[in-house]
Amino acid sequence: PGLLLVVADGVGGRPGGEVASALAVEAMSCYVQTMVPWVLTAAETDRERLDAWLRGALRRTQTRMRRLAIERGLDPRMATTFTMACVTGPDLVVAHV
Repeated sequence: PGLLLVVADGVGGRPGGEVASALAVEAMSCYVQTMVPWVLTAAETDRERLDAWLRGALRRTQTRMRRLAIERGLDPRMATTFTMACVTGPDLVVAHV
């Protein structure tokens, strides 16, 4: 078993930060729901695969967030910070944008 923790906070001074952070969490949630069994298995056996998964998850989240913004007619300049941590046993892997 493990935990996947996500924190997103809109970038100050940019329009729609609160929307951007909500979209980022929504996009990551959609992706993670399909990948959680693999992630937890990989975390137990292969740290490099987990690191690669986290980087890929961030890229996919960014792509989905941009697509959702376009579909919903939102300001394309909106931005958010995004931090994700995967905890498995005694290990912690963190990704941040």
